Amino acid sequence: MSERARGGTFRAALRHRDYRLLLAGLAVSESGNWLYGAASIVYILEATGSAAWVAVAGVVRLLPFVLFEPLGGAIADRYDRRRVMIASDLARFALMLVLTVVATSTSTTAVIVAIVIAFVNNTCSTPYFPAVTAITPSIVGEEDLAAANALSGTIDNFAIAFGPALSVVFLLLGPPPVAFGVNALTFLFSAYMVWKIGIHGKVGEVEVEPTLRSRVVAGARAIRGSREAMLLVGLTMAFGFTFGQEVVLFGPITEDFLGLGLDATGLLFAAPGVGGILATAAAARLASRSHTAAILTIATLVSAIPIMSLSVLHNPAAAYLLMTVEGAAIIIADVVSTTTLQRVVPRDRIGSVFGIVGSLTVAAIAFGSIVAPFTIGLLGLGGAAAAAGAMLLVVTLASLPGARALDKLAAARLAELAPAVALLERLGLFETAPPAQIEALAAVATREVLPSGTVAIREGDEPDNLFAIESGVVEVTAERADGPLARLGAGDYVGEIGLLEKRPRTATVTAVSEVVLYRIPGEEFLRIANEGPRISTTLLAVMANRLATSSGVDELGHA
Repeated sequence: MSERARGGTFRAALRHRDYRLLLAGLAVSESGNWLYGAASIVYILEATGSAAWVAVAGVVRLLPFVLFEPLGGAIADRYDRRRVMIASDLARFALMLVLTVVATSTSTTAVIVAIVIAFVNNTCSTPYFPAVTAITPSIVGEEDLAAANALSGTIDNFAIAFGPALSVVFLLLGPPPVAFGVNALTFLFSAYMVWKIGIHGKVGEVEVEPTLRSRVVAGARAIRGSREAMLLVGLTMAFGFTFGQEVVLFGPITEDFLGLGLDATGLLFAAPGVGGILATAAAARLASRSHTAAILTIATLVSAIPIMSLSVLHNPAAAYLLMTVEGAAIIIADVVSTTTLQRVVPRDRIGSVFGIVGSLTVAAIAFGSIVAPFTIGLLGLGGAAAAAGAMLLVVTLASLPGARALDKLAAARLAELAPAVALLERLGLFETAPPAQIEALAAVATREVLPSGTVAIREGDEPDNLFAIESGVVEVTAERADGPLARLGAGDYVGEIGLLEKRPRTATVTAVSEVVLYRIPGEEFLRIANEGPRISTTLLAVMANRLATSSGVDELGHA
């Protein structure tokens, strides 16, 4: 591969056709969501003239994510993820068409129906993003995962930065029902993009559990069972709580501290989006590192400073610069936490885990929005802004020792895996595999010592494992062959033919001296092979060579 398209870069992530389709659908539907959000506020204000109705609509729109996102994540794990996304898009398309008709009336009944549609629409959204997060590793593989997550995060930041301007343009072109109709079309476009994706997301290692409730419980256990996951979820909730306070604080800060009109509040919301766009590349590079806990805590610390500074710094330009810095820190923290969670939780639990994380985050945002007016009343506007950042600062500082401990554990684990990693790197089978995939294989490999005469693989048995030989010699024989097919030693491997072709073992492999080898579970080996297109190419070449040089015996490789 050329340097320009090396693994882990944005270009490398975008070379995956299915990911390009997924990203295109996200970009269009997210833009539509911003358009819908702005148009719904305008519609309710025009129909009722009451900010209270807007507040009620906002709470109702958040409720489905708090109540149902864990269930949405379970759905993303239980069913074909591609079909889940298509069904979600088509349901929202239909709901937006209904809303387009309903919004032609400004009666109180029409407003209530519009709010109910918003609730149902966001309920249908709850499986979508867990499904996106869960299917992404299968689409891009481990090497390009951080870059893909960074690109997906960039879509959100573009929406934050430019969504308000887009909504203004469409609202100038026509009344809110026009914007609702356009939003409906964005969901239809997204469904079409997802329909064209080749990977269905129901990967072979996903074990179907009997009920959706058991899926949710399994996701919660996956979080509780990982110290790293617990840290990530805790910091994500702290982010959400602070953001919820910012939603309330930005308006008064713009008017009272910056001396601008309320119309300029959108600029404070847009500035983090710009910062996120600028820091996307850095986020991808940092998330691809092995030790990410400390990176996450540092990014969280940095993100706490801007809102605290706004309590004493009342210059508009400085305020926008600070919020840009906050956006950069947030995208780094978001990409690092998302990528790390995708790595540390079981593959068949990703949807459930992110459904729970999404629900907890939205609940934290809502709680922050509720708390903010009370802190303003108690501490004043400046004190409330300082307290919002200080809380995040305290939580992050408290988590720093745990983050350092986790990174030390990660370093120790890598040192423990070093012998297996070194052996796997020498195998021609994995010569094109990125380091993260080698480490993943080493983590599931078991080191064993076989006395001379031990049969490691027996002809006719069902394939289960791949073996990498560290030392000693094994002999490969078959009933239909005259004499041994091969003798293999340190740096060789056996067992790939049966796994790749899904057929009984084609040969017997016996230790002719004491043999030290690593046993790699077949399902893990196949998952790595399927996720890495370059590895798959190497595998095919190796299989062809072994089948062609198996002493003239058709269809016999190295078992």
